[in-house]
Amino acid sequence: GLTDMVVTRLSRRGKVERSVTFGGSEIEVCLALALGPDPRGGSSPLVYVLGATSSPDFPTRDPIQARCAGSGPCPGNLTITVLDANLSEILFSTYLGGSSGEVPVFFFDKGGDLAVDAGGRIAVVAATESKDYPKRRPTQKKAKGDTNAVVSVLEPLPGGGYELSFSTFLGGKVKKSD
Repeated sequence: GLTDMVVTRLSRRGKVERSVTFGGSEIEVCLALALGPDPRGGSSPLVYVLGATSSPDFPTRDPIQARCAGSGPCPGNLTITVLDANLSEILFSTYLGGSSGEVPVFFFDKGGDLAVDAGGRIAVVAATESKDYPKRRPTQKKAKGDTNAVVSVLEPLPGGGYELSFSTFLGGKVKKSD
């Protein structure tokens, strides 16, 4: 692609031990990275990556959302990818977003972050301009204004993969006409 995500493992002395590049045909940007437990019971920590993409062909595996939202070109959706400890396999990868875009690819001031708890649940915080961002048990059902914070939680499934267990808008920018 035009730009891809790169994850590199360094030794304690700062030497590159392994590096992996992944992405689609357009632009990918890594927004956050975390190490966390393997919910399948493995002893090695997994690598959790939050990104943003404008690629219609970003690699997915057991996705919650298989395609970039919207009709026409991908507006810029979030991606959540889980890599094994050796950086040799994508264990899970999904789009997460709506039809107007999340974290616009050329304007990174909106940012995003993720955290992983001891049970392997993934919490994502980002910004969206989409009124149709995926929601699940939302505390705020509708977007307020042009740009809204979003909070989403992905729960590991017993057989592998994840499900969206919680997702909501949070706050929003008030328009002067509101």
